[in-house]
Amino acid sequence: MPNVQPKQFDLTCAPRRSLGLGVIIVFLFAFASILVDVWLIGHVQDQVHMHANNHYALTEFAEQGLPQANAWVLAAKASALLLAVLIALAFARSCLQKIGQLAASRERNRAIVDNMVDGAIHIDGNGRLVALNAAAERIFGQPSKEARGQSLSILLAPEYRQQIETKIRLAAARVGSEPPLNAALEVHGLRRNGTSFPLYLAISEVVMGNYPVFTAIARDLTETKRQMQELAETRDKAMAADRAKSQFLAVMSHEIRTPMNGVMGMLDLLRDGNLSEQQLAFIDTAEKSSNVLLGIINDILDLSKIESGKLDLQELDFNLGATIEEVAALVASSAREKDLEIVTFVESDVPPRVRGDPYRLRQVLNNLMGNAVKFTNEGEVVVEARLTEANNDWIEIKVQIRDSGIGIEPEIAKTLFQPFTQADASTTRRFGGTGLGLVISKRLIEMMGGEIGFDSRLGEGSTFWFRVRLAQAQTSTEDIDADLVGIRVLIVDDNRTNRMILEKYLVRWGAEATTTDGASTALKALHQAVEQGKPFRLAILDMQMPDIDGIELAQLIKGDVAIANTPLLMLSSMGYPGEDARRAGIVISLLKPVRQALLHEAVVKGLGA
Repeated sequence: MPNVQPKQFDLTCAPRRSLGLGVIIVFLFAFASILVDVWLIGHVQDQVHMHANNHYALTEFAEQGLPQANAWVLAAKASALLLAVLIALAFARSCLQKIGQLAASRERNRAIVDNMVDGAIHIDGNGRLVALNAAAERIFGQPSKEARGQSLSILLAPEYRQQIETKIRLAAARVGSEPPLNAALEVHGLRRNGTSFPLYLAISEVVMGNYPVFTAIARDLTETKRQMQELAETRDKAMAADRAKSQFLAVMSHEIRTPMNGVMGMLDLLRDGNLSEQQLAFIDTAEKSSNVLLGIINDILDLSKIESGKLDLQELDFNLGATIEEVAALVASSAREKDLEIVTFVESDVPPRVRGDPYRLRQVLNNLMGNAVKFTNEGEVVVEARLTEANNDWIEIKVQIRDSGIGIEPEIAKTLFQPFTQADASTTRRFGGTGLGLVISKRLIEMMGGEIGFDSRLGEGSTFWFRVRLAQAQTSTEDIDADLVGIRVLIVDDNRTNRMILEKYLVRWGAEATTTDGASTALKALHQAVEQGKPFRLAILDMQMPDIDGIELAQLIKGDVAIANTPLLMLSSMGYPGEDARRAGIVISLLKPVRQALLHEAVVKGLGA
């Protein structure tokens, strides 16, 4: 490659160079003209005096006309000379001001570069060092004056020299034909004492005319690499400790589960003996405590399996709606103890059968529904499932569990899905539990390719939801029941959510549903239907209503001749009403939360009564 000499640029007064040269030429020309005129005037006067006696007329002309004319010429040229001097002075002053401004700007730029944290290196087109700032001198241990003129390779470890020099050489050779060099890479630098160190090097090219100039920003990565190594070691230690903890918990859980199964088996055998009521109550308490303890053990074991990556999901066809209803039935006893309504509803667009892991999905539902009942003292727990997306291979289902419980404080929300976490210490004392349910649910849903979250307002309740993708099963959607098409059914329930869900189920089956919120409106609706010649074929009554309960309403209906023939179906969240319901004329009684299949069967049977 030819030796490239960088072009020198005069940036002080370059724009005014031609003007200054012109002023100087005018000044010299005017000065020379005055000198010539002075010499000519003197020479003419000498000649006039020499011939004064013989040529009187010429002498008169020389003494009067010629000097006067030359005086005007001298005055004009002197003025031009003065103007040229003034212009030259103004130009000189402007140049001095410009030089001062450029000098101040250069000092500012030099101060900025010298105070940079990163090293700055100026390189010419031949790959030679021109200057190093203070940071670069400190990083490499190379004084700028001694490094000037040497190859850039003195700052690089041998294995990186050819790579960097080649980049610069190729960039210098193709100036003007391709975009300027702009490269950032991680290499190893070389200090003056011969030690190598990790270095971040960003090289950029500035083209001035046809001459390339390169600037490299250098950053010592020694401390950064050390910190990254420490973080990696800390992470590895934490992961090892976490694995050890999970293994320990798994072993302990297995060791505890075996005797617990023995205890629960013996309690079950004791129940078959001839025991007093007090002894049976003791066994009930022992069984409940055993179930709670076994649930905690199962949670710990599941978490350890998930964290160790040993938990596998199954692929089975199952009925999603039935699964939701089964879980609701499991937590219904706890809800009845608190006089809570549990309502489940699956939208009609959700396929009745899907493919996935029903056991793990049931586990998630049980955790979320159980929490909803646990943290709700009055009101209701509503479980809804709907289709959000589908294609020929899979469907996406969103399930949400809404309660009217205590809600969650915003600052606590961030930790809810962390292991062994509850809202606060008082939560554990009041409600019990390990805080593992939500974290297990989150991990399981994520393993299924879904997501989980919640919305909550303190004192108003919470809605926990999850989306999960399940494979399509080879089944068709539920058909309208021909036996129920056009059948008029009256729904009586003070709970708006219950009314809405029962109505949707009946409409889905082809029936015509009318809803009322109490006994008085129900009686009025029954009478109006008879008067219009379109009596209701069935009335579904809620057992627990504020003014008149379901049994009392049934007695009123059966005692009214005009509407006494209406078949009655009872729904109760407090257990089966038994003999009282039968005496009141109730045909069928169902326990809330009502499963869709059982409700359908009961409606069909009620119509035939």
